[in-house]
Amino acid sequence: RPPEVFADFEGRNYGAWTVEGEAFGEAPAKGTLPEQQAVSGFKGKGLVNTYLGKDGPLGKLVSPAFTVQRPFITFLLGGGGHENKTCINLVVNGKVVRTAAGRNNEELEPRNWSVEDLAGKQARIEIVDVESGGWGHINIDQIELSDEPQSGHAGPLEELPDYGSMALAFAGKATTVGEQTLPPDAVFAVNESRTANLLKIGRAHV
Repeated sequence: RPPEVFADFEGRNYGAWTVEGEAFGEAPAKGTLPEQQAVSGFKGKGLVNTYLGKDGPLGKLVSPAFTVQRPFITFLLGGGGHENKTCINLVVNGKVVRTAAGRNNEELEPRNWSVEDLAGKQARIEIVDVESGGWGHINIDQIELSDEPQSGHAGPLEELPDYGSMALAFAGKATTVGEQTLPPDAVFAVNESRTANLLKIGRAHV
């Protein structure tokens, strides 16, 4: 089934969402706010952007209650990386059951919550800004209820937020599967394609 748009923040105000504090203003932002780094990655013309008045103002935006009926909740997220302070939360029975913070980046990136275990429960989404220091703001757009997670970052591999290294370790003896072997402690560049069988290796890095 196609995703169901829960909130796209394209309206003249926040509709049925409850606004607390001053960080969110009276209506969604229309992009980058004064003295803010360029904001990108949002859909349409509107988004939640709490850089209104810079990082100082605080507040919370709370959705109407809804019943969890799809296995995923997806959204676009940017802004500050302060856990529990510049974040989006899923609240069930007054308890935060899912949360996500930004990565100190004004580009909104696709994020997903798997919520199949919460099917049938009443929930609310709250967008929180209770941080007034550096990166004390959050950007949110295009909250959807979906049968599938949305695809993630589409940029170069080395620019992925979780870009790094991976280690493979083997316990016990490896099984001979061919003549090619991967040398112990092998290291390859991330953009270098290699094919090898793993043969009697205690530890390898790829």
